[in-house]
Amino acid sequence: RVDGSRHKLLFQDDVKPIYNPLQFGDDRRYDPVHDPYRLQYNASLVFTLDEVRVACQNVYECEYDYFLTGRREIAMNTLEVQSKLIELKHKGSQRGKLV
Repeated sequence: RVDGSRHKLLFQDDVKPIYNPLQFGDDRRYDPVHDPYRLQYNASLVFTLDEVRVACQNVYECEYDYFLTGRREIAMNTLEVQSKLIELKHKGSQRGKLV
């Protein structure tokens, strides 16, 4: 039997949800930091920043995946896909100039 006498009910009138977005932060001054180089615990990583930069050829997406997963294979796959995308963009811009 569910009447609230033994256990609290999930939906009660006296429990109101908190809805005050201004209480949780100021959007005008909010600046999120999404920088994989600023990891707090990167002393335990088995690769250095220089190794990542050389392997990824300064491609941000590759570096991000390397830091996020810690796996070189995934980063190299991302580098390959990014290189193909850049090549397609370059070919598309060359075609646009010919027309």
